Amino acid sequence: MAGIPFAFGKDDVFSGTGSCPYCTTGGMSSPEHFQAKHVKHAIHFEDNGIQKYCVACFCLNARQQNRCHWHCSKCQHILCRAPDFKKHLHNHNISVTCKITNNPDKMPSSEKPKAGQQVKEQPPVICIDERNGIFVTPKDAHGPRVPVHVKKQVVLGSIACESPLCRDFMRIGVESGNPGIECDHLQRTNRAVCYSAPAALREDFAVNG
Repeated sequence: MAGIPFAFGKDDVFSGTGSCPYCTTGGMSSPEHFQAKHVKHAIHFEDNGIQKYCVACFCLNARQQNRCHWHCSKCQHILCRAPDFKKHLHNHNISVTCKITNNPDKMPSSEKPKAGQQVKEQPPVICIDERNGIFVTPKDAHGPRVPVHVKKQVVLGSIACESPLCRDFMRIGVESGNPGIECDHLQRTNRAVCYSAPAALREDFAVNG
């Protein structure tokens, strides 16, 4: 995959000649072939305000060579499932979007919120120790809210997450030349609120009967 683009601008297609590097059949590459066979299954996203998309490929760089996979254009990490790739993009603070159309303000009717349907809230994040930069937030965006603690003290350069998966993710980022990468839990600290202790109960408080 050396020299082969991992991501394309919304109006770009692969125009290389010879065998298509994104296929397993060795078909000839052309803009028409790329548009018809690969773009329709692409994952679209927005990176720094620029609309892009990424197509799956079957190159020999992946461990599972019998199935398609995705190359991250940020850290060159390879992922073999589209949902995992979308989550990986989210960890890079990249927004996955619906397929780009001539009218980007419109989304497919199947993705529009139904009448009376509530928009899902962002996972909460609370600063429990402002001096040392300690935060608590749900481990997962959905399901039971199991807490996970993170530390982000910019002045002292202390940034950490207690999740082993997140530590592995950030270690891979450092090894790939992206030392500033943060997991989803750390990214949430940008909208954290400070913890407020509940009011103390008074002994003389009585319930009106």
